[in-house]
Amino acid sequence: MRRRRRRRRPPEMAGTGGGSVCFSLEFLNYNHLCLQPPKLTLQLVEGYFKVVFYFWPEAALAARWYSHGKQETDEEFDARWVTYFNKPDIDAWELRKGMNTLIGYDLVPEPNIIDAALRACRRLNDLASAIRILEAVKDKAGPHKEIYPYVIQELRPTLTELGIPTPEEIGLDKL
Repeated sequence: MRRRRRRRRPPEMAGTGGGSVCFSLEFLNYNHLCLQPPKLTLQLVEGYFKVVFYFWPEAALAARWYSHGKQETDEEFDARWVTYFNKPDIDAWELRKGMNTLIGYDLVPEPNIIDAALRACRRLNDLASAIRILEAVKDKAGPHKEIYPYVIQELRPTLTELGIPTPEEIGLDKL
């Protein structure tokens, strides 16, 4: 019977009864970053696990992040959103999803986009969403106090035609 030879442990691990476990986090996709996957090493030292995380910063510095897509102009952006809100079969969920996405951008929507969204609210008979859209536009204007009055001035004919009051007209600004 052949006897197995025991490995000697390094001095820092003597008497711990454990070894090193090394594995890589290959389930993450690092291909788009042009990086190697990071390595995580767990070492048992004096009864405690020591976590060592290896990353290759020189590879991160070599990666360049370019946008390869076509840039959308402001007119194309506006036309895309007007077309979205002018869909005849838009439902309440699509309206809310579109407004949530639009408000998530770092911009105040143009009056023609808001006009299309308000008309979609009228087609759905959803006054609450229409008022909420106006509140969101006021919130997006933030500290620039001249933007919201300009938007309301541009939307005044549409608001009158559709019978939609502004949040200030129904007292929501006082709450």
